[in-house]
Amino acid sequence: MVSRNQQGPIYEPGKPLSEQFRGEILSMYNPGFCKKQISCDLQVTAPTVRKIIRHFQQYGTLTAFSHRRS
Repeated sequence: MVSRNQQGPIYEPGKPLSEQFRGEILSMYNPGFCKKQISCDLQVTAPTVRKIIRHFQQYGTLTAFSHRRS
């Protein structure tokens, strides 16, 4: 199922953003862009930006962890 987020772009629910895109978020955050500005510039929701930054700060990686249970 394909959806649109609040900013407009298409995404697939449950599918993590690419590491390249996550890196772009982080590269904007480090020089001092605020999370809200990153959200607007990259057309993703602010909670998504916060989660990616928090994930990197806690785990030191941009790789998304799987939440699937086997």
